Amino acid sequence: MVNRLLPNRWFADKNYYFTQIYGEHKNTDNPDQRIAEDILLLISKTLSLSFGFIQSLSMLITFTVILWQSAGTLSFTVGGTEWNIQGYMVYTVVLIVIGGTLFTHKVGKRIRPLNVEKQRSEATFRTNLVQHNKQAELIALSNAESLQRQELSDNFHTIKENWHRLMNRQRWLDYWQNIIRARLAFFPYFLLLPQFISGQINLGGLMKSRQAFMLVSNNLSWFIYKYDELAELAAVIDRLYEFHQLTEQRPTNKPKNCQHAVQVANASIRTPDN
Repeated sequence: MVNRLLPNRWFADKNYYFTQIYGEHKNTDNPDQRIAEDILLLISKTLSLSFGFIQSLSMLITFTVILWQSAGTLSFTVGGTEWNIQGYMVYTVVLIVIGGTLFTHKVGKRIRPLNVEKQRSEATFRTNLVQHNKQAELIALSNAESLQRQELSDNFHTIKENWHRLMNRQRWLDYWQNIIRARLAFFPYFLLLPQFISGQINLGGLMKSRQAFMLVSNNLSWFIYKYDELAELAAVIDRLYEFHQLTEQRPTNKPKNCQHAVQVANASIRTPDN
């Protein structure tokens, strides 16, 4: 549907022509890339993430029930009042993952605009290569190789600089994701240790609860571990939405069909020399 909608809007009312020469969108980058590659990325990423989310959700529901039943009740006394919290490990893992998700967004929120720039700069580089191939004869006759080489070099420099920024941000996100995995691997032992020492659960129960805790935390942390892919999908959606908005707008100075015209009768047109 999308691969029909955008091309149809792009060619409707000669948008492909007027938006390139009139109005604020005359420098709109690479509509061909948005129609072809961005739609492909939208579909593939959406399907991949949707299937992964459904799988994680089903496993989350299953092992949350197991964790609730196996972890038992945490009992403690504060100020002379006895407190009993059933399913306390479920509440704990939810709070941990919520905090981790918020911090993940803080670390990785720059990935989305960097992905937008990545798609834009790479598409511009490919487009310029195609244009140089089409204009090969003109470039050769005008001896413009050095100018074309410099233009491509500038394009590639933009790609390289953006790549460094993206990799730097991605590295910090990877560090944080690894920290989350490492901490969640040992955290259930601290939660279950009081019950194990008091004899409320045996070693088998401890290992069962720990395994359920890990599975719940891993599936609940789906947004954390898939943040980079979600950011890439969001960047694709941004570009396609921007392109959709472009096809919906009409340049203010676009030529319009005139219903009235100047009518002249019995007139003669002469050249300066008669």
